Amino acid sequence: MLEAALRSGDGPASIGAQLARRAGIAASEVRGTYEGLWLLDRADEHAQLAPDPTLELARTAAIRAEMHLDAGDFTRAEAEARRAIELDARGHGANRQAMRTLVDVHVSRAEFSAATSLASQVIRSQSGDSEAWVSLSTRVLMGRTALEQGRLAEAQAFARTAAAEARGLAEDRIQLLAETLLRQIDPSAPITTTERASLPWAVRLPVLLQDARDLLESGEAAEAKWLAADVVALADSCQLGRDAVDARLILAFSLLELGDLTQAAQTFRTALEQAVAMPMPLRVADALDGMALVAEAQDLRDGRTLATVAAAVREHHGAAPWGLLARRRPLAARVLPTGWLEAGRLTPLGLRHAKVTHHQTEVEDTVLEALTRAEREIADRVADGLTSRQIAQELFVSPRTVDSHLTNIYRKLDINTRARLAAMVADTR
Repeated sequence: MLEAALRSGDGPASIGAQLARRAGIAASEVRGTYEGLWLLDRADEHAQLAPDPTLELARTAAIRAEMHLDAGDFTRAEAEARRAIELDARGHGANRQAMRTLVDVHVSRAEFSAATSLASQVIRSQSGDSEAWVSLSTRVLMGRTALEQGRLAEAQAFARTAAAEARGLAEDRIQLLAETLLRQIDPSAPITTTERASLPWAVRLPVLLQDARDLLESGEAAEAKWLAADVVALADSCQLGRDAVDARLILAFSLLELGDLTQAAQTFRTALEQAVAMPMPLRVADALDGMALVAEAQDLRDGRTLATVAAAVREHHGAAPWGLLARRRPLAARVLPTGWLEAGRLTPLGLRHAKVTHHQTEVEDTVLEALTRAEREIADRVADGLTSRQIAQELFVSPRTVDSHLTNIYRKLDINTRARLAAMVADTR
């Protein structure tokens, strides 16, 4: 009906812009995230003829930012949100909506300081009940921030308050999202019974994902696997990128519980690649930990390296594991591999080597990259059977220098004999 009204071309331009926005939202909720984008372009066309084109353009930009956010395109989401804020400098509502989207972008990127600062501005600037949903949604995001940082009591308080206030204002969707967050903290917390199929995609999938988590936590891994696989398919078809990552992680953990280690490793790897591309650093850490658990189940040494990198990512962002990973931690190595991380994010080198493999050569080669050039030269000569004195003569250094390098090598590789070092190097040749 909305699309038909638009095609008629009748009515004021401001009404045309509003109709196009509503049609775009409806299309994205029913058909998929980006199905409504062309209608938002139509809204911009109508806005040019409206009495206040700047405000109409701001409102459309704020909605477009949310679509990009749901798809996991944080760069475009941020750009559109900032455009909406700039266009709505007088504060007619579009700027608060866009600021809330920016908070969500910051939380997804694990930029918690920026998220908290901006969230306080959003909540303080509420001017009436008509804008209450923005504040409530922002409180849910603050609860998410607290959960990711391991402040569970604070996360629980945010979620409970948001759920109660949303219930009072009949903001059913925000209430469901707040209850879903609360359930992640307290497994006994209730979630309002509702027909999942009646919900818009951006709400339905997070609720279904929590259903899958509940199944996994209760030991019903097979049922969790099938539900998570369904959500993966839905998220991919609707271009809901963030939900696709979360769904793949739950699917992979379900496969791990069922003993399907090969498929679990592949699914964790896909989730890792998607999370790196967005970027979602903490989901990167979750995927790395999951892969570490797969490796651990097969007695593969690369698991400890992956767990070490995951821990370093969380430490950089001031975060902590929650849910299943808070109770089941993989063993970590002592040394972070060189070149895998930059500013708390996985580098192309790290992404290339972050995998679970049965081929020992690849594992050892990855571990040896932690060595400096001088240390690698010494390690190669140890593998050739040379003594410290012979190595010193070849490299024009003292035997004491060689032994000092060997001490560092043993520490980095978590070994204590020349024979073990020689075996590790030999496996890479």
